[in-house]
Parts: sequence; C-alpha cells; structure tokens
Amino acid sequence: MKKRIVPFCLVLTLLLGLWAWPAAAVGDVIDFTRDSFTLYPNQSFPLTMKKNVTIASYTSSDPGIVSVNAEGMVKALSVGTSVVTATDEQGNQAACTVTVRDGTAPQQVALETQSVTLTEGESYTLKAAVEPADADDPRLYYSSSDDTIVRVDKNGNLKALKAGDAVITVESGSAAVSAKCMIKVTAKAGRNFSVSLNGTLYSVAGERKRNVIVEIANASESFETTTDTEGKFYFDGIVRGSYTLRVLKNVEDTKPLASGQLSVGTRDMNLSCIINDGQLVILYQSEKEGTEEVQDIIPDKTTLTLETGTSYDMSFRVLPANAVLPTLKATTDNDKIAAVDMDGHITALSEGTATVVFSTANGRIAKSCKVTVISPNNNTHSWIIIAVEGTVLLLIVILFFVSYHRFKRNKERTEGLLNPKDGRRAK
Repeated sequence: MKKRIVPFCLVLTLLLGLWAWPAAAVGDVIDFTRDSFTLYPNQSFPLTMKKNVTIASYTSSDPGIVSVNAEGMVKALSVGTSVVTATDEQGNQAACTVTVRDGTAPQQVALETQSVTLTEGESYTLKAAVEPADADDPRLYYSSSDDTIVRVDKNGNLKALKAGDAVITVESGSAAVSAKCMIKVTAKAGRNFSVSLNGTLYSVAGERKRNVIVEIANASESFETTTDTEGKFYFDGIVRGSYTLRVLKNVEDTKPLASGQLSVGTRDMNLSCIINDGQLVILYQSEKEGTEEVQDIIPDKTTLTLETGTSYDMSFRVLPANAVLPTLKATTDNDKIAAVDMDGHITALSEGTATVVFSTANGRIAKSCKVTVISPNNNTHSWIIIAVEGTVLLLIVILFFVSYHRFKRNKERTEGLLNPKDGRRAK
C-alpha cells in the first residue's frame, strides 16, 4: 500500500510546486528610490518607489516627528528621526529614514539656467545656490537622470558623453527643495574615445585599502568612487588626458591621504596604486598600442533586437589583436527606427528594422548590424512560457487522476469490493 501512495505524493508535490512557481516568480522585493533624506519642520516630500507597485499602506515609526498619508506624502512635524515603511499588497516592505532638522530651512534652489545644450565631450559648470543665503545647510547635491549621457560631479561640473537628453537635479540639504536643468547633448563629427579604469589600492606595506574614497579630477571635472573590501575601484567613461588621482578617508575630508598624477591613454587601464607617505605611486599597465594596420573590425553583434526606448552599446575587436581601433563612422538607414552615435550607442526609437553600419574613415572596412525594434508590450515569449506551463500542468492533473483511479480500483479489488472476473463492483 505504501509503495502505491508514494507516486501520488510525488505527483501532488509537483502539482503544488508548479502552481506556486509562477506566483513566486512574480513576487519581488519593493524598494524606495532613496533610503534616507532630510527635511525641516512643516516641509513635505513625496515618497516614490523604484518599481511601479501598489502600496497598501504607509506607516511612520514616530508620527510625532513625521507623518505620512496614503499617497506616500511625508510631512515633517518636529525635530528627530523617523522610519517610514511602505507595505505592498503581497506584504513586501520597504523602509526609508527621514531626519528632521532644526534651524533656518532652505526655501529654494536658484539655478542660473534651466536648460543647456552641449556637444559630445564638452564640459559645463552649473551655477546654483541655496536661498535664503543664511540657510543652515547651504550644501547642494547633484544627480543625473542618465549618467551615460551627462555626468555631474559633486561641484556641479557636467561632462557630455553622448548624444541624448538628460535631467540634472540639484537638491539642497532638504529633499523638499530642489531644481532641475534639462541637458541636451548633440553628436559631434569626430569620435572621442573613453576608457575604463580598473584599480587596486595598497598601502606601502601591501595592505589593501578598503572603504576609502578615490577621486580623479582635471581642470573641468572630478569624479569619485569607493574602494571595495578588496581595495578595488572602478571608473567608466573617462576621456583620455591627464588627471590628478586623490585618496580620501571619507566624503567629509578635504585633505587627501595621498595624491598623484595619472595619464589616461586610449585603452582600458588596470591600475595598481600604492600610498607611500602621502604620495600616490601609480603603476599601471594597459594593452600595448600596436602599430600594425587594422585588417578587420569585428562588432560584438551583427543582429540585435531592442524594445522601443532601450539602447545598446556596440563594442568591437580588431585584427590583428595588437592593432588600434581606428575612428569609426556610424550611420543608420532609418533614423526614425534606430539612432546611432559615433561611440556605437544604438537607441531604439520605434518599431521596425534598420541597418546600422560602422565603417573606417577611408571606407575600406565596413560592418553592419541589423536592428529589430519591438514594442515593450510584445509578450510573445511570455505567452509561450504560459502555454508550456499550462500544458505541463494539464498533463500532471490528468496523470494524477488516472493514477488515482487505478489506485482506487486496485484497492477495492484487494478488499474484495470488485468482482475479479469482470472488474465490476461485487453485490
């Protein structure tokens, strides 16, 4: 009897598992777009989520300091700290810490301009100030809606990286007070290569320096990152040129632990940096700049499918391997469907197909990529998965009932309830 029951248990387990799997796959952890911010009494700020989810409720850990309504609007009531928690319909939660400060509150962020047009590779400094001038916290915080188009550092210095539109948000010490500037970046005729810097920071004794700020800067821009637990740091999209590399203990420090000069070439670089008595010894190796003539250029994609509004950065390798990738010209046969810039950045604009061609200046080498743009609502792949799951589920249900029916008849036959000759129920 036990041997017969085991298959039914396995089938039932598979059935329940398959039923629960899609539900588990759909569920996701929710999160706020920011995990903390500062307000002053009587100021309000709307909470937003990273993903579009339905929030069932918001709660404040201390309603006397911060209140929050059903739409996620936070209002500062008194000085202190409170944690606002959002709970969605599935019971997932996200938390955000709100600090309410005392003193003269910022009332607005004054920007010199609300829109700027730049050319790829161009730099610009946003001029902004907190008003009133006697606000207790005059600091400003800058962020870009798309740092692959425009980067901004902590001082408001902009760097246009590729064609497109981005919004720079300038926020005061109070999240309730901010201003926005629209940045339009236009393509340029030439191609300005950028590189990635991968580095590891050591002390002179060989200890890896973790959780310190690494900053690179030149006359027009500065950018920073933090070393990880292995002392490694990473910068992307750095334009060739000379930079000062500084190491700071934390974001509040102005005096560096060490600094040194860095020359950024045309190839991605792997750096080893050693702090030595306040000086930064920079040892770096990059791929050798070959002098051989390029025989062929190989893009990483010859066909590409994108959803409207998304993009892809094409990369290339050259033959022979130690040759230098030359300046490439990029064109598209239908710029209403797919746009491409000189850095190989392909943007999907509308449904259809387009052919993107990358060629050398002399036209001797040309490589194409067929780009198919589909609607984000094209769920063909999802429907296939659902159909397969439904079919498997149906087969399992059928198998379960057939097996159960056989089991029941065998049980009745064993107990003498069925006639062994014709299989009918005994009278």
